Amino acid sequence: MSDIGIRQDEQLTLVPQPTTSRRGPGPHPTAVATSGSLALLTHENEPTEGPLLPREAQRRDRSWPSLRARLFAVDLAGASAAWLAVSLAHPGGIGLGSRLAGAGGATAATLVVVALAGLYRARVCALKSSQGLGIVWASGAGATTFVVVRRTIGAGGGLIAAVAGAAICLLLLVALRWHFDRWLRRCRANGRFTRRVVLVGSNADALELWTIVTTEPELGYRVELVVAAGHDHAVWEDVPIVDEIDRVPELALRAGASGLMIVTSALSRPEIQQVLGAAAEAGLHVQLWPGLKGVASRRLRSFPISGEAAFYVEFPSASRSDRALKRTVDLTVSVLALLAAAPVMLVAAALVKVQDGGPVLLRQPRVGRDGATFTLFKFRTMVQDAEGLLSELTLLNERTDGPLFKVRSDPRVTPIGRLLRATSIDELPQLFNVLIGTMSLVGPRPALVDEVAKFDEESLRRLTVLPGITGLWQIEARDNPSFHAYRRFDLLYVDNWSIGLDISILMATGPVVVEHALRALGHSLMRNNSERPLP
Repeated sequence: MSDIGIRQDEQLTLVPQPTTSRRGPGPHPTAVATSGSLALLTHENEPTEGPLLPREAQRRDRSWPSLRARLFAVDLAGASAAWLAVSLAHPGGIGLGSRLAGAGGATAATLVVVALAGLYRARVCALKSSQGLGIVWASGAGATTFVVVRRTIGAGGGLIAAVAGAAICLLLLVALRWHFDRWLRRCRANGRFTRRVVLVGSNADALELWTIVTTEPELGYRVELVVAAGHDHAVWEDVPIVDEIDRVPELALRAGASGLMIVTSALSRPEIQQVLGAAAEAGLHVQLWPGLKGVASRRLRSFPISGEAAFYVEFPSASRSDRALKRTVDLTVSVLALLAAAPVMLVAAALVKVQDGGPVLLRQPRVGRDGATFTLFKFRTMVQDAEGLLSELTLLNERTDGPLFKVRSDPRVTPIGRLLRATSIDELPQLFNVLIGTMSLVGPRPALVDEVAKFDEESLRRLTVLPGITGLWQIEARDNPSFHAYRRFDLLYVDNWSIGLDISILMATGPVVVEHALRALGHSLMRNNSERPLP
């Protein structure tokens, strides 16, 4: 999908959103969903009655804090904390006022470059590489300003302090923006900060896009209407759909939508040009969906032909040396991780054993590369007869659109098991699977034998690589119960694998695990307080 277009002179408008379920598309297409980190920087809505035109809705929402303002506050906190810390730690023979002046100048320069780099615009923030590069430049600008200010006022030691400040600023901005992104995704999953859009097109590619935005509400879209000619009524039976493509802008504004999602393969070139022209006149934002399923955005390069828009597609090249390097990383990291985690694993094993006297490890058959069955090791987190109780819980399954089984509050999980799961300590024995070679550090989730028996032909492509302890699905949609999201992210990894992708997933795994553990601890404390009897 192309980057999200936000006009330079206008902020996006929000419309009130109801809380939505995450079980996938229902009878009405008001599910929420999106594309990428920090995308759709908009306002949260106050209740309104009836559809609003973009300008009217914008005036209505001025009293509500925008996401841009919140993100700016996050950057201000990170940059000021970094430069203040460095200024106070390296006095340089000057007074407090002068030190604060240096910190203030460096903070201001950092934020100015962040803004100039477009890091408060969704189409830039959606590309993590562009966002990271912008933060590097901003931190460097802050360091340069810090040195200039301190030398102007006659302070010493500015260079070392500037390098330290730039490093701290970089780390803080990346960490805080990552946390902001996770918070925003959770809000959107609950129906907040979403954008109403109209889907233009009704072919197979349009249906795929529709499935993505309805099964991944954390993306932040709410499709109000589908506009297409000659659609298949059987496929779109439960979706509000209109055949009048020439009335797209009028229909969008009536629905309160601020943008269009155009499926290019569903329309002819004259129809696309007609819709684009009308959307520009109406002030609607436009995204184009090319239908390149399985092609990650980082593999697309803008490659104009005589000034006309075109893309060059880079194909993944997994050479023998790349696979050897992946295995080297697996062995090195797993050995180091086992050595570092040995005390924690010993304590976990003792807790599991003391709890009920049962086996410490769960040895479970899973399906690996090329369909080979292997034994997966985990710390046991459930009661000993968990498999026998499974049939009693089928009605509680949260994953209703596929063969997977998941119950968020599974009664079979023991108290110690809940702790091990919340902290992901139960996964540590899988490092032995990595050493043996039946798993990798990064890869698709290792599937159960009965799950694989229900996979379609496309899902079976995930068996062409080793399963992993962590993966793209685990860091992007771990809490999403949709099987479609699970399959899509696993296949996206298979089709776009590279060493760089593995490293980025490994780097993101740590913060995701910590966040998940803190949220689980918070929920546990809230549950215990609610269950405590009143005095």
